[in-house]
Amino acid sequence: MSDEFKDAIQKLVEIDNKINKIKDLNDSLRKEKAKLDTYILGFMNENNMKNKNIVLSDGKLRYVTSNVTESVSKGYILSKLTEYFKSKEKAKEITDYLYNSRGKSEKVELKRTITKKKAVKPKSENGLKR
Repeated sequence: MSDEFKDAIQKLVEIDNKINKIKDLNDSLRKEKAKLDTYILGFMNENNMKNKNIVLSDGKLRYVTSNVTESVSKGYILSKLTEYFKSKEKAKEITDYLYNSRGKSEKVELKRTITKKKAVKPKSENGLKR
């Protein structure tokens, strides 16, 4: 292998490690934010603040209600077609057709797997593993 190739691999691993650390931090911050969101929304709801804006130095916080549409999954399609046609067989046939006739494309990527270190069991006083 050339030195340039080795350097590229080393740099890729360094960047991947940094990305993984940032993802972990991001996950942690999202969880903390979700707890605060829940608390603040609950407080605003209990104190009739749904129509109030909380003014911040760089904007405002608002209590917002929106409608979210259920995602369209294979199970959802099958359920609704069964309901519509009143025939599970017909619904399954159409659902399978829809799923099997979807377009497919090939994606080429470099994937890194990290070998997890096995935990070493401490030895007891007589030298045997516990």
